Order: sequence, then structure tokens, then C-alpha cells
Amino acid sequence: MGSNSSKGKKHQDTSQYGEIYLQTDKTAYYAGDTVTGTIFLNMISHYPGNQLFLKFKGKEMSHIVRLEQRGNHQENIKYSDKNQIIKQSLLVHSWETLLPGQFSIPFSFLLPQHLPPSFYQQGHRYLAFLEYQLEAFLQPQKDTDPRMKYKQPINLRETILPKSGDLPSHVSTPLKTCCCCKQGSNVLKADFEKNFYSPGENAQVSMYLDNSGTKLKNLKVVFALKQRLELKAKGRLLKKEVVKVKQELPGIIKGSQTNEGSLTIVLPRFPTETDFKRDINKKKPSKGALLGFKENKDVITSTTKSSLISSTFFLEVSCPMSGCCSTLPKAQCSIGIFSPDFQLPIVTAPQDWQPLTMESINLVLPSYENDLNEPLLKDQNKNMAEAKMIGNPGPQHHQITLEMAQSQLPKYPQGNQIGGQVNQIYSTNPVEHTTNAQYNQNYFQSFE
Repeated sequence: MGSNSSKGKKHQDTSQYGEIYLQTDKTAYYAGDTVTGTIFLNMISHYPGNQLFLKFKGKEMSHIVRLEQRGNHQENIKYSDKNQIIKQSLLVHSWETLLPGQFSIPFSFLLPQHLPPSFYQQGHRYLAFLEYQLEAFLQPQKDTDPRMKYKQPINLRETILPKSGDLPSHVSTPLKTCCCCKQGSNVLKADFEKNFYSPGENAQVSMYLDNSGTKLKNLKVVFALKQRLELKAKGRLLKKEVVKVKQELPGIIKGSQTNEGSLTIVLPRFPTETDFKRDINKKKPSKGALLGFKENKDVITSTTKSSLISSTFFLEVSCPMSGCCSTLPKAQCSIGIFSPDFQLPIVTAPQDWQPLTMESINLVLPSYENDLNEPLLKDQNKNMAEAKMIGNPGPQHHQITLEMAQSQLPKYPQGNQIGGQVNQIYSTNPVEHTTNAQYNQNYFQSFE
């Protein structure tokens, strides 16, 4: 059941006892959502343990290379940092003795409200990621016995209140050239259509430039998508502002004005696993590997903000003017980029699959406070926390404003439900993998 990479390094040691598999209702969530899913056990012999746990963990890592002065020369110095965002293990079920048999165990739990969105990006002099993972495992009674486990990546998206219609930005810019010589002023009007996008979508702005009150020529009009990336590592900071895509139009002469019109750009696509170098250890990349990376402007990642990573995107209309060191009129609109779902592999059911379906368990994660100046969510108890088990239905956690907002967000095809229903999870087809047009779980998966 499932790929060997999801079963851990000691899969061969545990296969004598049977298999474990985990499936959630979907692969992408917002902070504060309820995660529902099912754990499947196919036990073929007595396992030396009797407790089933569900672990939810998330972490971030950043690696940067800075050119710094060392004595009388400059040297590229690598800095790396990491932060455990959340790590909790919850008891799902306990047996007196776990005998051979087949079991289907539904579960649900509420995600904390302040978890930052998932992220992965690499470029010249840096690599950073923020990832979440759900793991079901049987805990052996002796440390010398292997743990039977199955892991699934979880993608968290940014939660924002979407705005659509016209998002106006009216900018009146006093123009100056070198030596602070006044050159009049112009007015730039830009109406952005919305503040949230999915990769590959069209972004549009309606704009108007009144250059009648200036002595300077407008050289061109530029509509661009930009990313502002800030990475921290060991007290050092790397900042980048990258133009991902842009459209340029001819400018207008001094004393004139444009007709009101619209500009459109196509946002880059979301990356697949082939867009970034994967033949490196992203937990411990070498300095040479970081220096060898190149910026990939053909793809965009998601927005996020955490202790070590800040990735923001904005649309910008700018109107460069003639003259030495002239002022730059521009209008901006911050936007959110939502990562799409990825597809999990299809697995084949064991022969004579007729599991005992157990009562659904509602698990409770501890409450957390979010402080971006400190490690976000510390593991407050290193010992395994026993879950509180309460009856269904689960809590109604959304406020109406959030429900209304999320109804406006981009809709993506859900990850493969593998057989349609959660209690009919298996397909008779062999394992299938995603194509280049789909988003592979390996993009998000990193840790054992």
C-alpha cells in the first residue's frame, strides 16, 4: 500500500508484519481547516506494539550565501538555519494485542489558525522551504523493533480575504531631475482587478496616465509582476526583488495624456519537480550548489511569511520618465499566490480487502500562539501526547467572513481520491504517477 518512499527507511524490516497507509480527504488546506482522513492497516502477523499514532509536523529551513569582507579580501560565506513550526503526535487507538487483521480508522483534527503557508524556492545564492507532513505509525514496545509508518505531505495555502472588482490606485507624482530641479507633476491612475491569483492566470489592470502637467517625456509604461523575497539565517538577511513577468508599452510625450486602457500579463506557472535541481540534499546543500543555482523566472511559488522566510508578490504599473535621475511614478497592488493541489499515487488494494471500520476519532492538537519573532510553534511536550477523543460532528471552526472569503478563492481539481470514497480507497489499477502537467507530491516532500 503506497510507495516505499512514503513508508520510511525501515520498510523492509516492517513488511513482515503487514502494511500501513494514510489518506486525507484532500491535499491542500488553509490554517484553521479541519483535516479528515483514514488510516488503513493490513496486518499479516503479530506486531510487537499495540498503539497507533498520528503525527503532524512542519518545519522550515533556509540556506543563503553572502559575499562578506574577511580581512583584506571578500569571501562567500554560507549560513543555514531551521525552525520546527509544529510537531505533535496524537494517540489514535490502542489494542490489548494487535493481531493479524484489516482495519479502517477514520480521523479528523483541526489545524491551528496561525500556521504559515507551504513554500519551496531555490535561486542564485539561496534555497528555502517550509513544509508539512502527516505520518501514521505503529509504535513498537521496544526501541530495537522497527516502527511501521506511512507519510503524506500536506500543502497549506495562504488565508486572505480576497477582493475583486476595481482596486484603485491614484498616484500624483511631483517630478524632479538631478539637483532637485522641479519638472511639474503627472497623475497615474491604475485599477487592479483583484488581489489573489493562481499560477498561469491572467492579471489585468486598467490604467490612465496624465502627463500634461510635466516638462518630461514618459519613456514607456511597464506592467509587471514582482516577487519580494527575504530569507534569514543565523542573524543574516538575504533580500531579493525579482521581476517575474512584464509587459511594456511605448511612452507618451510631455504635455499629453493616454486614453484609459487595460494591460494584461500571464502569470508564470507553478513549478514541477523538474524545474529545480533535485540532485542535492536540500537539508544540507553545499555552498557550490547554492552559487550554481539560477533564478527561474518561468515559474512562481506561493506567498508565505514565517520566522525565516517572507515571500510576497505585487503587481506594479510604472512610468519611467526622461531626464537624469528623474522620479519614477508607480502604482502597486499586493497579491496572494495560491499553490495548486498535487496528486497522490494510486495504490492497489490487498487481496480480499474487507477491513473492520472503526469509529471516527476527533483528535485535538494543543493550542498555539503565533509569534514571527520567535520559533512559531514549539513542541511543548517531547513525550507523545495522548489525544482527547470526543464525539462527532467536529467543531465548526470557520467564521462567516472566512467562509465567504474562501468561496471566492481559485478552485483547483482535488488530488486523486484513489477509488472515489475514503472507505473505498483502493483502485484495481497499478500505481500511476503524475505527468508534467500535474503537481507532484515530491515538490513538497522533504523529511523522513
